[in-house]
Amino acid sequence: KDVIFVHIPDKDELDTGPDADGIATRAAIKATGAKLFDGFERCGLTLSDYHVNDGHPTAAGYAKIATCVREAATELLQ
Repeated sequence: KDVIFVHIPDKDELDTGPDADGIATRAAIKATGAKLFDGFERCGLTLSDYHVNDGHPTAAGYAKIATCVREAATELLQ
């Protein structure tokens, strides 16, 4: 009950949504009754939050992710 899965989009998933593996993983998480926080809809990440060349989050992107995870923990662990 104290575990939350936060699904954060990769740079390549921003326009298309979760890939097939992500969709399957979400289904498996939900099937176990575990808590899933949708970072695609809730974290507000955009292309500018990722580095152009390697796809990793920028400092601003990591800040958004940290805020998002904090919100997930606050919301789902009450």
